Amino acid sequence: MSKKKPCPTPTKHCHPTEDAAYAHLKSHRATLGGGRDLDVYRCVCACWHIGKSQAKLGERIRQSIRPVGRHRRRHTRKVKKKS
Repeated sequence: MSKKKPCPTPTKHCHPTEDAAYAHLKSHRATLGGGRDLDVYRCVCACWHIGKSQAKLGERIRQSIRPVGRHRRRHTRKVKKKS
């Protein structure tokens, strides 16, 4: 039987199963109304943790800067007609 590796983030709560971690994440989102950038991941210590997901954060940033609906009009320089 192999030894369990020490956790690199011992301050985080250790969930025994992935389902338990997702249940905690769901309750966290419901109570605090946030945590959109959080996700569940498997640690080297064989536990499941909740942490920030760079992929989710990047997608949220891309969504916030994407133009919605109409684009801004470009200002064009008016050319005077020769008389």
